[in-house]
Amino acid sequence: MIVAQLVQMYTATSLSRQYLSETKDILYCDAESSTRRQAVQYVLSQILLNYLSMLSPLIPLYTEEAWHFSPAFLKREDAVYKMGWFAPKDEWCQPELARDMEMLEPLKERVLGILEQARQKQLLGNSLQADLVVIAPQNTDGYKLLAKYGMLYRTIADRSD
Repeated sequence: MIVAQLVQMYTATSLSRQYLSETKDILYCDAESSTRRQAVQYVLSQILLNYLSMLSPLIPLYTEEAWHFSPAFLKREDAVYKMGWFAPKDEWCQPELARDMEMLEPLKERVLGILEQARQKQLLGNSLQADLVVIAPQNTDGYKLLAKYGMLYRTIADRSD
């Protein structure tokens, strides 16, 4: 039962709270031909394969039913139990990216807190109605990290307001 609890806890917290909440707007709002949307769909297909292989020994009937309704392009085998354990691609292991995302986590938590306060005060209905401005002084780790991922809009010196 511990395995099922850990999977459920991961799904409800890390996966749902982080990845799924961050990508749902892309799935709903971007065009079907959007590269971002297709990338999210690909990642979700890989998550599905991982879950099916992980859960198959615990709940085989449910995983076979999910497999039955999965898109044909995902099916390398005719049954989930034949698939074996999911093996992510080697290039997915990027420790530097993981460290960078850990550095951004406190910023994300702060932004989510501010958005929730604005929702409670009825200043906005959802996060899509908000514009976010993050000011990071040049030559700081935060500034370098935002620049590395193309998240800088303009430098402080460029500000006219």
